[in-house]
Amino acid sequence: AYTGAANGQVSRWSLGEAEPKAQVYFKYHTDAIRSLALSPDSRWLASAGADARVVIWDTAAGTKLREWQQPGGVAQVLF
Repeated sequence: AYTGAANGQVSRWSLGEAEPKAQVYFKYHTDAIRSLALSPDSRWLASAGADARVVIWDTAAGTKLREWQQPGGVAQVLF
């Protein structure tokens, strides 16, 4: 599971234990995360922030694949 925070941080959660544990997955956005979307095959994660950036991440490697600015801001991302 992934969550986005007001500080622009996206966390990946380990759900296989009695108490879920958050792991910082990446911190790239400079403002709040507005939307996250996981690709159907779980290979990519899209994040959209209040900073008007859309970022596509490789979930296995934790690396940024693509990034672009969305004029006027981003409300939601989907695959």
